[in-house]
Amino acid sequence: GANVGYLFGSVYSAVAAVPIAKVITNNAYVTQFTNNTHIAGLYWKAGIQYERKLDSNYTLRIGGTFTLSQKLSEDFSEYQVSSYNLGDTLVNDTMLKHENQHGSLKLPMSYSIGAMIARNNKWEAGFDFSMMQWSDFNSTPNLLINTGVGSGAYKISVGAAYIPDANSLHSYLAR
Repeated sequence: GANVGYLFGSVYSAVAAVPIAKVITNNAYVTQFTNNTHIAGLYWKAGIQYERKLDSNYTLRIGGTFTLSQKLSEDFSEYQVSSYNLGDTLVNDTMLKHENQHGSLKLPMSYSIGAMIARNNKWEAGFDFSMMQWSDFNSTPNLLINTGVGSGAYKISVGAAYIPDANSLHSYLAR
């Protein structure tokens, strides 16, 4: 199987350096750092699942997913504005302005593999292992986002389910 989608959205962040005491608010500098990122593009993930009856009571399911690293369109803007409060007048000064820097955001390669054993609609137990290769992550317009990303992320999941009566018509909890 395959999963194809269109990923889009914006991330906005702002940080301000403001004087702590109200007494020194007048005649003080205030600096605000603002970043705005807009991301858009197609993404995909492929998967496979295999099921085999072990005997009349037990079934084994094995599956996995795989995604190559993918590039999305990215627009990045950043600003640094310093303000000086003169008491009755606020003076703004744009210290840094990089608007609409076009580039790409490279998403990392990932894969997962899992297995589950089931017994005739009574119980199921399984595990899943997932990995993302974060060393592949890269943003061309926003170089600061590339620092400290890490090399990889790993996840192991374990789960089980018990079904008291799969054919019950009167009790949802029994199903």
